Amino acid sequence: MLKLPTLLLGIALLPLAGCFDDPADEVAIQQASGPPPGEVCTEVRGALDTMTEKGAIDYQDDGTAVMEESLWMRMGADGRDKIGQMLAFHAACAAKAGSASQRIVIRNAFGNVMMQRNFDTRMNTVSMFGD
Repeated sequence: MLKLPTLLLGIALLPLAGCFDDPADEVAIQQASGPPPGEVCTEVRGALDTMTEKGAIDYQDDGTAVMEESLWMRMGADGRDKIGQMLAFHAACAAKAGSASQRIVIRNAFGNVMMQRNFDTRMNTVSMFGD
């Protein structure tokens, strides 16, 4: 049977239990931070190429892009986030090394930044395509 002081100390330290990293979590993060699967890379590239053919976006492999500001403004927050996600996944695919996070920058035709953000490339890719 635990003595009262030991029990109280255990209860007092309980909130600190989540403060220490679990080595298994670190391994999972490292494994998940490789390049996205080839299927995702192909689908993202196809979607971005379609948008490029329609004159909606001009993008680079490093996660940078140029879009017309009026189109950007009409997209709404969800549409902008999806474009950012696609650019992040494309950049992660192009880098081949992969990382847990990818920085993207979208500018208007005058070079003004419309979005500059890091996207988690380990996130659920299904939501990006609306399935």
